[in-house]
Amino acid sequence: MSVALGLLVIASAAVGVAALTGDVLEGDGVAVLDHPVGHFVAAHRNGVLTTVMQAVSAAGDPAILAAVTAGAGVGVIRRSSGPVVVAGVTAAGIGALTMLFKEVLGRPRPPLAEAVATAGGHAFPSGHAATAAATFGVLAYLSGAVLRRHAAQVAVWAAAAVLATSVGLSRVHLGCIG
Repeated sequence: MSVALGLLVIASAAVGVAALTGDVLEGDGVAVLDHPVGHFVAAHRNGVLTTVMQAVSAAGDPAILAAVTAGAGVGVIRRSSGPVVVAGVTAAGIGALTMLFKEVLGRPRPPLAEAVATAGGHAFPSGHAATAAATFGVLAYLSGAVLRRHAAQVAVWAAAAVLATSVGLSRVHLGCIG
C-alpha cells in the first residue's frame, strides 16, 4: 500500500511540475502572477516577518537540506541501508534536476526593485522550494516507516507540507521569486 501511495504522490508531483513548467514556458497561467504577487508582498512587509522569513529561507538552503536528508538516512541505517539510498537519491536527484531545469528553461528572475534579498541564476524552478519539498517529503516518508500510529504519520506529513510551503513563501517574501 505505501509503495502505491508513494508512486501516486510522485506521479501527482510530476503532473503538477509539468503543468507549472508549461505555464512558465508559455508565460501564462500562474506565471503571470510573479509581478503582482511580488509587489503585493513587498508593499505589506514588516521587519519581524522579514527576519523570520530570512531565517526560514536560510534553513531552506539546498546545501543545508541535502545534509539534513543524508543525515536522516544515516540516522536510520540501523534497520537497513534502504533509507540511506532513498535519502541520497533524493538529495542528489533534486539538486541535479533543479540545475538541469534552470539551465534548460533559462527563466530570468523578475526584476523587483523592492527585493530584500538577492539570488543569482535562473528563477525556475526555485532550488530552495524544490529542495525543501523533496527533503521534507523524504523525511516524512522515512519517519512514516518508523512511526506506527496513523495520527503520528499524518502529523509528520502535515509538518512536512507546512515546512516546504514556508520555505517557498519565504523566497517570495524576500523577493527572490523563483
